[in-house]
Amino acid sequence: GFFAHWSPGCPTLYAPGNHDTGWGGPSWVERQVRAHGMILLRNARESWNGITFVGLPSALCARQRLDLVQGAGFKLLLAHEPDTWDWTLAKDFVQLAGHTHGGQVRCFGRPLCLPTLGTRHPLGEYHREDGVRLLVSAGISFAAAIVAIVLVRVSPAVEKAHIEAVAA
Repeated sequence: GFFAHWSPGCPTLYAPGNHDTGWGGPSWVERQVRAHGMILLRNARESWNGITFVGLPSALCARQRLDLVQGAGFKLLLAHEPDTWDWTLAKDFVQLAGHTHGGQVRCFGRPLCLPTLGTRHPLGEYHREDGVRLLVSAGISFAAAIVAIVLVRVSPAVEKAHIEAVAA
């Protein structure tokens, strides 16, 4: 399977997006995630080395338990759609998101079309006045847009975020 080649030497956490979520049961992606020892965070929390990770499923496919982000201590929130960042009132978290693929097809640096829950924060880093941050990655895949029977991804480039946690 796709995930068989991943072995980073630390826990690998996975929060499902809208194309990964099963309707009425685990999807084939979620089954692959678990079969290869990854931790599925679908409305769940996991702590590792003093950091609490919260994973929410796609808001387009399932109810999100935003209460998991509440409480004391810093949290890293994995939530697929970037515009859900605006729904979370907690003050001690950073959200990582994708979903928009950076706009999938861009012209003169601007996205031509953005998906539902990806129009306000399509790509890059965002900051709220209370210090909460959102990082939206273009990701590593493409949506199945049919243009003359071909799949397209025209800018931005494939992107994989590397995040390093440093003690304050």
